[in-house]
Amino acid sequence: LFAWAQPLDITFNLEIKEYNRGDNRARCEKCIDDTLALVEKYGLSKRIIINSFDAYVLEYVYKKHGKKYALHGFYPYWEMFNVSINPDEYLYCACVFQNDHPEHYAYLAEHGSSAKVRVGYGLTEASAAVCATPTNEYRENSIGIPFPDAEFKIVKVGTYDEVPVGEVGEICINGPTVMMGYLKNPKETAQALQYHDTDKLLWLHTGDLGYMDE
Repeated sequence: LFAWAQPLDITFNLEIKEYNRGDNRARCEKCIDDTLALVEKYGLSKRIIINSFDAYVLEYVYKKHGKKYALHGFYPYWEMFNVSINPDEYLYCACVFQNDHPEHYAYLAEHGSSAKVRVGYGLTEASAAVCATPTNEYRENSIGIPFPDAEFKIVKVGTYDEVPVGEVGEICINGPTVMMGYLKNPKETAQALQYHDTDKLLWLHTGDLGYMDE
């Protein structure tokens, strides 16, 4: 991945998922150090944003390297775990949870931000976000429209049959950002990634429920 990204003029989000839980602290720190060593080897320190739900990961990087790396967390901060330092001190950016609580957005204005908060949807199996609300339109409870090259369909749970507009079903995603599979777990991979007879495409079955409107 790093060798592939090196010649490209892109910035990408690097999520570290080796969390500091139980007796996993040493492994977590080794994962961080090994990852950052690769980042430095390929000269990508200015082109990555490091993201984690574990504040320990972000704090470890900050304590060891200061603000050398852009760190991405989640707000409200209690959405993260292992928080011991005020994330205001080191975060470059944060995803805002719970769009039904507008008071959380007041934080942005209080800190001089003119950013517009957009609601989106994504999951690790699809390389994070795959859709978001347009900047010029807001619909209550909507997660927006698919990103370019991403396709969505809503199917009856347990089938490949698409449901009518407005009917709740399982959200399925097709596109280049969908994972190749779970490492060394073919059973779970087969459950998540399925070819549909109707269109001969490989779809990620998210397990999440939703519906499409007009």
